[in-house]
Amino acid sequence: MTDSPDEFLMAAGQVMAMSSKPAANAETQRRKVTFRLILLDDIAVKAEGRYLVKGVLPSEGLVLLWGAPKTGKSFWATDIALHIAAGFKYRGRRTRQGSVVYIFAEGASGIGARREAWQRHYIPNTLSEPAKLPFYALPVRVDLINQYQVLIDDIRAQMSEFPALVVIDTLNRTLVGSESNDEDMADYIRAADAIKDAFKCCTMVVHHSGIDANRYRGHSSLGGAVDAQIAIKRNRDENIVSAKTEQMKEGPEDFESNSRLEVIEVDIDEDGDPITSCVVVATDETPRPDEDAPRLSAKDQLALNALRTAIAEAGMPPPSAAINHVPAGVRGVPFELWRKYAYDLATGTQDSKKKMMQRTPERLQLAGHIGTWQDFTWITGR
Repeated sequence: MTDSPDEFLMAAGQVMAMSSKPAANAETQRRKVTFRLILLDDIAVKAEGRYLVKGVLPSEGLVLLWGAPKTGKSFWATDIALHIAAGFKYRGRRTRQGSVVYIFAEGASGIGARREAWQRHYIPNTLSEPAKLPFYALPVRVDLINQYQVLIDDIRAQMSEFPALVVIDTLNRTLVGSESNDEDMADYIRAADAIKDAFKCCTMVVHHSGIDANRYRGHSSLGGAVDAQIAIKRNRDENIVSAKTEQMKEGPEDFESNSRLEVIEVDIDEDGDPITSCVVVATDETPRPDEDAPRLSAKDQLALNALRTAIAEAGMPPPSAAINHVPAGVRGVPFELWRKYAYDLATGTQDSKKKMMQRTPERLQLAGHIGTWQDFTWITGR
């Protein structure tokens, strides 16, 4: 029994303090703890190292960058990655300088020209020997689910410091499986998270939109797993690229930026013709609303979406005989493959599907949406 109210309160406080701590009995002392508890009051607010690009990319987290094919996603991703490697501010926002590993699993042929165009625009030509940027390219396809640990080990073996940013471009080219399958997507997310955790870095996955151009393609679990999601869109004159944050777990969702793709000559080829690439430059111009563009019929839009998906999933360079008939660098598919994708998307009878693919290609070509040469079909980028 206590003799006074003060003694009672003191005793009660001791009991509460004891009950707030886990019992350290002999069994818990002998056992090695795997999941160690931390008192919430002992976790301090993280004031430093929260971002790579303030309000855009976290210093540690999984980021989804998505958009339709030919919207400038890879140019945008390369541009912000080069700003991080150089330690330059991005659109007036603070940047934490760090090394970058960029997996060019799709469209790796223009890497050198893209880097040269960026340096010519952003690095003063007064520097006769500009410092080499810590930007490392991996121009191969990776089976991320089955090879992520090999990738982590190889990066560690070749770099003296951990990368601050790892870019995976694109999801489709690094996933052996189905984007729509919940198990395949769960395995892919675990692999991307493993890279993030191994290097305590930001891992950015570049991905395509689906049939619905207003969302990314594949299983919805991807969006729920990321720390930030950025959408890339491009207006119909094919020059202004718009980037907008759609979600940000730790921070405001206020990033929105418009850019113009400017063509820069970077070299001369063996025939004396210029070699060009694009650089992403900030602009105050805003994309024209979609309503300005001529509307396609539902069937024509379905067929065009089917072609986009076919090229994204199974696109190939044009045949060698088409070199003088198809623009350089484009990817396309044989007409039969396009038709298969369209048939899979369309509803109705087999006869109605057949009629659609007899009439739609000509309308899309006359409207400037696609190009064809013999059996090879591609999207013009309109």
